[in-house]
Amino acid sequence: MNKKAIQWLYGELPRLVSQGILTPDAEVRLRGHYGTVEPARPARLAVIIFGVLGALLIGAGIILVLAHNWEDLSRPVRAGLSFLPLVLAQGLGPDDDPRVIAAVLESEKRDIAVVGHEPHLGILASLMVYGPARGGVLFPFPKAGMLALSRSGKRWQSSWIVRSP
Repeated sequence: MNKKAIQWLYGELPRLVSQGILTPDAEVRLRGHYGTVEPARPARLAVIIFGVLGALLIGAGIILVLAHNWEDLSRPVRAGLSFLPLVLAQGLGPDDDPRVIAAVLESEKRDIAVVGHEPHLGILASLMVYGPARGGVLFPFPKAGMLALSRSGKRWQSSWIVRSP
């Protein structure tokens, strides 16, 4: 049963007991069977909506600042800004070799989060945690999961992992 249906049932139980349709014992057993249900949190949706809106406004602001000052930038700076998205996206394509992005991330000193799905992110996580010497050993990366890696000397280690239901 979904949460809304259980919440509706819990709202109806006192009325059903007062009308004599259910006994108080049956109400207790129904509540025990379905367990507790957390009330819906509409504020969570608002946080998501305002977070996305904020990200869009910040992104648009950066684009507008660059567009306004585009003519004042030197030609090499404009060329660099034009090719920057292409350079940053190297190694992130669906058929790209995970070793490319592993080499890029090898110099990273901060903790990182890897988000995605198999098979590429499992290979990438294996390269970062076990290194290229372990060959075909795959990190147990879940489909549509998240993995946080922390630097541990020259290698990375798994801090936490989230599996999709």
